[in-house]
Amino acid sequence: MKTISLPLVFLLIFISCNSDDNVTDLNNTPTSIDITGNWYLIEMSGNIPNSTTTKNDMEWQETYTFNQDSTFTKTRFDEGNNTTIKISGTYKLKATEEERGLNLYYNEESSIIGSCSNAKEEYLYFLDNSQIRSNWWACDGLGLLYEKGNYLD
Repeated sequence: MKTISLPLVFLLIFISCNSDDNVTDLNNTPTSIDITGNWYLIEMSGNIPNSTTTKNDMEWQETYTFNQDSTFTKTRFDEGNNTTIKISGTYKLKATEEERGLNLYYNEESSIIGSCSNAKEEYLYFLDNSQIRSNWWACDGLGLLYEKGNYLD
């Protein structure tokens, strides 16, 4: 009887254990995102402490416009040089258990592509449903934060 009971106890313990401990908390990661529309650069930071600038104090103004057909346009206006640069391409939503983001694929090379490589692509990840951040900062680029909606002067 003891030989039958002992394996049964181990079996019950094994079955009752689950993998809930390994589940990633996605409460801060959006699961349903309306990407379409304008996303405005609202904050820029460098690797130097206290180098964060916002809105009109930033070196340039920038907007991503995402369309329903998976195309986008990135526009940068540099008031100091009085120049506007526009580039476009396609985007793909990337969704994993850990993160939601956008892979951006540009049609041409440009100085306004913020990337860790020489490729014509960028990666943006969602902080929530209304904010995205460029991963350019991960390779000593600027930290760029964008917000969806109307630009607030």
